[in-house]
Amino acid sequence: MRSLSLFFLLLLAINECHSAGCSYTEEMMSQNSKKYEHFLKTNIKQINNGFSINISAPSLLNDSELQQAYIVKFDDSNKKEIFVFPISMYEENMYLSGWFNIDASLFDNIFLYVDYGKGCGFSVRKMIEK
Repeated sequence: MRSLSLFFLLLLAINECHSAGCSYTEEMMSQNSKKYEHFLKTNIKQINNGFSINISAPSLLNDSELQQAYIVKFDDSNKKEIFVFPISMYEENMYLSGWFNIDASLFDNIFLYVDYGKGCGFSVRKMIEK
């Protein structure tokens, strides 16, 4: 029983070491966004009472594969998330692409986030502007 307790304690310690070795700060996100945001493409078209936004991103960036893309709508102060939704991506011309439609009244303070790499990967953020 004692060896089983030691085993679980060792697993917990390994997990804590791994978790402590992988952190991603807002400053790191800002740096990566400045470096890579030009790879994230947006095409905005006005439709009826809103907008259709097409996005594309490289499937591989800095030797890391695209894991997910999502949209975040913030409040006017850019501090509180109003909603978050994932973008379903499909392959097109060496890029991964996706789209969404949004009502004109909601089209401000919207950001595209794209996550690359597994485990301790990195994210790129780009503001979507009219």
